[in-house]
Amino acid sequence: MAKGTADWQNAISILAQQASELNTRWKFGAAFKAEGEGTISPLATTTLITITGTGMLYGGFLHISGSASLKDGIPRLAIDGQIISAESWIDINDRNLNVENSLPIYLRKYDNTNFKYTAAFSQGITFESSAQFQYIELNNVIPTVKILVVYAVA
Repeated sequence: MAKGTADWQNAISILAQQASELNTRWKFGAAFKAEGEGTISPLATTTLITITGTGMLYGGFLHISGSASLKDGIPRLAIDGQIISAESWIDINDRNLNVENSLPIYLRKYDNTNFKYTAAFSQGITFESSAQFQYIELNNVIPTVKILVVYAVA
């Protein structure tokens, strides 16, 4: 049986409804875009973009291409200093993680013939102090990278 005051008897009131929990939406400022492109050093971890503050990711992508296979390369996302996603291209592909929110970083393109790989960033990931997008190149190849991140900060 329903508890509290019926909505048709009073104007809706949180106090009258006796809510046990109230969820509030974070207030963010305008959306921002961070992007970049260039080459990545082989056999190294490269920080591509760092966002500081309290905020939320709205999405984005990371595209890598090279002259040889990059299937062992790892797109990596760290939120508030904690690595939350670090799967290699081949692992993401083998597990068929190509749907948004299957991982914080999900696969959009895996072409190990032409050596082109694209990942997207799931939307709605929040952070308290920072979001850092990195790439780990484990092969002796110098890949080209393009990254775009759409986000908001409070």
